[in-house]
Amino acid sequence: MHATTREMLFECVCDAALRFGGFRRAWIEEFDSVGITTRKADTKATVPNSVDLRNGDPINAWSRGEVVYITSFRDDDIAPEWAIGDLTGGMSACAGIPLRCDKELIGVLHLASDALDLKRNEEVDLLREIGGDISLALTRLNIVAKHAAQAARIHLLAAALESSRDGIIIMDLDTRIVSANRAFSNLTGYDEVEAVGHPLSLLRSDMHPVEFYREMHDTLAREGYWQGKYGIKARAARYCRTSCLSAPSQATTGKLSIMSLY
Repeated sequence: MHATTREMLFECVCDAALRFGGFRRAWIEEFDSVGITTRKADTKATVPNSVDLRNGDPINAWSRGEVVYITSFRDDDIAPEWAIGDLTGGMSACAGIPLRCDKELIGVLHLASDALDLKRNEEVDLLREIGGDISLALTRLNIVAKHAAQAARIHLLAAALESSRDGIIIMDLDTRIVSANRAFSNLTGYDEVEAVGHPLSLLRSDMHPVEFYREMHDTLAREGYWQGKYGIKARAARYCRTSCLSAPSQATTGKLSIMSLY
């Protein structure tokens, strides 16, 4: 079974349950906001694998990872709210299997049949295993989606960096240049290939005393940013004075810093 989206995964699961699982009805109920994460089981207590629930709210049971079910349902019985959609049209049994993404309860796989025996442990174990496999697939899809979103954001930031009219350099924790845009090259005469790997002292001029740079670094450490007039040494012994803003990159949790020359 191959799926690249949550919707595709749910469609494949329900189709497999109907075609190969012998179920008469299969559908997935998604929760908008439940906010219940996996609970740690009490090692001194016995946590059942499943619970026959004709009354009450099944959310607590699902949050514990239990398969909620009803068996031997008759047409003159009153179905609980959570199973109304399952116990119709001659269905005598149904089950609700909890589904999680990153340990948070996000929905339930509903299965209904006219021949479902959930009083057998092997049946319950199979349904719990199915729920675990689906939950693992949901978590993996979520990770892939987050990575794709992060990659798209990085691409967007890179495009904005390159198109900026300000000269921008990105430095690591040792203030070594790891990236520079085209405007930086136009301002200083250094191509990105030439600048990358060099410390920021590549641009240091004799226009400022040592105390100026010490104060700059102290301000960065104390305030998180520095802004002011900064004289830099461009290529071919050319000097220029520019305004500068330097601050940690929020996109990299402070592991990189950005300096903008304008």
